[in-house]
Amino acid sequence: MIYPTRRLLPVIAALLVLLAAAAASADEDVEDFRVPVSADASLAIRSASEADVLWLETDETEGIAALRFRDARLADLPPSEPPFLMPVELTLELWVSDVTDAASADGLVVTYGGVEIGRHGAARAGERIRIPLDPVPVVAAEDVVLVLRGAGSDGLAVASRASGRGAELRVVVFRDRPDPGDEFLESPAG
Repeated sequence: MIYPTRRLLPVIAALLVLLAAAAASADEDVEDFRVPVSADASLAIRSASEADVLWLETDETEGIAALRFRDARLADLPPSEPPFLMPVELTLELWVSDVTDAASADGLVVTYGGVEIGRHGAARAGERIRIPLDPVPVVAAEDVVLVLRGAGSDGLAVASRASGRGAELRVVVFRDRPDPGDEFLESPAG
């Protein structure tokens, strides 16, 4: 007796091949690039020996950090001609420093132009954290300046550019192919 599932195996295999091919062609339309931090500054450096650390505090030091990403290529999204680039994902990647009191139970808040665009919860010392950001407020900027603040009463220390583990902005864009029907609609009637 042949079970119905054995008859379906070739069909399932063919569907998997088609799905893999579709995924591969879709990947060609996605561009992923990283922008390293070009400058950073902290308003609460505890000591000269820790100048490679950006302290985010909510105590009396009110430590905040500013990260500048020059030529983030976001100002070119979308360009004036096809294929259009559409922001899909914007992620800030940081290293939590491996120093005393670097970890935080509260995490941090990321703002751009005074508007919160991202947040991350608890973080451990020596950990790399990825913070998804809202790309909409940032998309027209040539230089992106992000401000980091502690999210609660437990401060956090992140690695500065000088540490060799500076922040990175990961940008994923989607190349929107023009719909072939659009060309038909735009062509003169003949």
